[in-house]
Amino acid sequence: MTTLRLRRRYWVVLILVAIPTIAFVSAAALGHMSINGDNDIQNFPLRVLVARDLASGQLPIWDPYLWSGTPLLASFSAGAAYPLTLLFVVLPALPAWVLTQILLYSIVSVGTFVFFQSAGRSVAASMAAAVSFSFAGFLSSQIGHVDVIEAAAWMPWLLFAVRRIAFSESHRGAWAGLLAIGIGIVVVSGSPNTFVDDMIAVGFYALWLSIVHRERALPIL
Repeated sequence: MTTLRLRRRYWVVLILVAIPTIAFVSAAALGHMSINGDNDIQNFPLRVLVARDLASGQLPIWDPYLWSGTPLLASFSAGAAYPLTLLFVVLPALPAWVLTQILLYSIVSVGTFVFFQSAGRSVAASMAAAVSFSFAGFLSSQIGHVDVIEAAAWMPWLLFAVRRIAFSESHRGAWAGLLAIGIGIVVVSGSPNTFVDDMIAVGFYALWLSIVHRERALPIL
């Protein structure tokens, strides 16, 4: 039964990664790159500018094309410090954009599945939660704002880290480190409103766990 459950988990992870891969590659092949809205006027071109500076050996500090020049590294929309922006350095801009979208939706869907599995939910229920959160509602409505998705993609991993801090008998420092790294990545996504959403979710989840499991309140807090 354990082996069967593990196999089902692996298949679910493969399916969750395959969904955005097929969707975005097919759309790109038909000429639909999801470069619309804010992605068109700021997120995509600013990432291309960041990549150009990095490829030439310069820090992406300054954007000379807006007004008389404006900060680039400090720009909310540039994502200059976001890890996936490095894809634009090693790949042409459009393939880097498609791969970024695939990775973001894979990160959030697999993260949601892992979080619900850690909470003891069944494989089917965890998959349903992953699909509904990742490919419907909030995230699908924000497809024109890649910075929002970059921040929201890490929410289930932050919740997973909080749960592991609460219930793991060892390696709490490692899970706290994962939480800190995840929060750092959310900060550099350039979406302060989504950062606030993530922190509210993490805070309320930690508070709820500490109330329901009072014996775990101290390590959680």
